[in-house]
Amino acid sequence: MGATGQTGATGPEGPVGLTGSAGASGATGQAGATGPAGPAGPTGGFSGGALTATTGSFSGLLSANAGLNETGTLSVTGPQTISSTLGVSGDSTLGGTLTVAGASNLAAVNSTSITDSGALSASTGTYGGLLSANGGLNETGALAVTGAATVSSTLGVTGAASVSGQLNANGHISSTQIAPTTVVGAGAGSGTCVVDSNSTDTAGQVTITTATATTTGVDCTIDFHSAFTTPPYPVMSPANAAAAALSTNAPYLGSTTTAFTINSGVTLAATTTYVWFYHVIG
Repeated sequence: MGATGQTGATGPEGPVGLTGSAGASGATGQAGATGPAGPAGPTGGFSGGALTATTGSFSGLLSANAGLNETGTLSVTGPQTISSTLGVSGDSTLGGTLTVAGASNLAAVNSTSITDSGALSASTGTYGGLLSANGGLNETGALAVTGAATVSSTLGVTGAASVSGQLNANGHISSTQIAPTTVVGAGAGSGTCVVDSNSTDTAGQVTITTATATTTGVDCTIDFHSAFTTPPYPVMSPANAAAAALSTNAPYLGSTTTAFTINSGVTLAATTTYVWFYHVIG
């Protein structure tokens, strides 16, 4: 056999292959589903410091030691104790007793019972049970109380006030109306009849100064600033010696819805000043 032949030389490298093109991007995934709604707020009671809310519904005790400020609707079916200021700009429905140690400023009140050791201020108020305001009550609208009412300081009502229970006021009850007007009558001759600047439809002081030509009849007519629904009941008492001297021939009063009159059954003394205090209850 012949000898083995030599191995052939290695051939040259082949050319580099072409780079492959990039793969296409994957499709965008779908958005995840919206998560479930959070749990509803508690409807039970609240006990703590200051409470501020746009709306509130409490089926149990509501106790706010640092005050309550409600800008929307407030609904409470249990008792409420507010140790500081109570402010509600929307409607309030209170099923139990409301006790406020501080001031209360409410747009409208419709409650079975309110005990407020501070001042209570409302534009309208309807109270089916006890109303107690040790710091005073200021009512700019109508006031209706079917139970007992206790106001230890000033009571101010600019609208109608209806109280079917007992009203206790440890402070003063004042009338702040505009003074009525007066018309002198023939009974005072060509004299004068005036009320003082602090007089109102409800109470005041009237002064009649006669002239020389006095006679019997109407001495003075006091025209109410605001008419009554039905004729009220005026009463008068002498405020100087001349008026007191008429005790056996005292003037008598007449009343309509728009005015009351002071009348003499005997001729008054000429050029004499008579002064009386009056009260009018409708």
